[in-house]
Amino acid sequence: MKKAVIFDMDGVLIASEPVYQKRRQRFFEKYGVHLTEKQQLSFVGSNPPKMMATLFPNDARKQTEFLTAYRAYTAKHIIDYASILDPTAETLLKKLQQKGLTLAVASSGSQRAIEQVLTETGLASYFETYVSGESFEESKPHPAIYQATAEKLGYQPSECIAVEDSYYGVLAASRAGIDVLLLRNPFYYIEAPQAHAEIDKLIQVLDFV
Repeated sequence: MKKAVIFDMDGVLIASEPVYQKRRQRFFEKYGVHLTEKQQLSFVGSNPPKMMATLFPNDARKQTEFLTAYRAYTAKHIIDYASILDPTAETLLKKLQQKGLTLAVASSGSQRAIEQVLTETGLASYFETYVSGESFEESKPHPAIYQATAEKLGYQPSECIAVEDSYYGVLAASRAGIDVLLLRNPFYYIEAPQAHAEIDKLIQVLDFV
């Protein structure tokens, strides 16, 4: 019997990936760097440090410079998170709590970003805890973030279920021993055979708990 549901944030609770992709494209075009569709897809479920390491694998100086510039750029180009919240998210969270389930967020995003999104969307009070990938030496697809989240909740991985939209996220949860639902995203397609099941809508999480 499942006792907890652990949610990824971007692409699951909020439809952020198309917005992030456009923002990334505009940023890199300023510096003459063109992102391919394949590169954009590879960044789903990733984070800025990993993104820079992927783009500039043999140039630590450039990684640092671009990371600093990108963080400054995103700080100026603010996203209205409430406008991209999944319309069924709050209903789902209420129903899961009514079933006695404990809720958490495990996101590759920064702690500041997670807190900002959950506060602006009004969802913060539903979650027992939220864990950021920046707290670990390796974020998704490494299982550490999911292992730590389950431990913070006081449950065994087998007592949890995760909801993800990216290959990295599915792999991380699966490696941690957690059954994971892959939420199909209408903006991109990924294959993640490690997923326990696939769902088309967030509210369908209710069918698995």
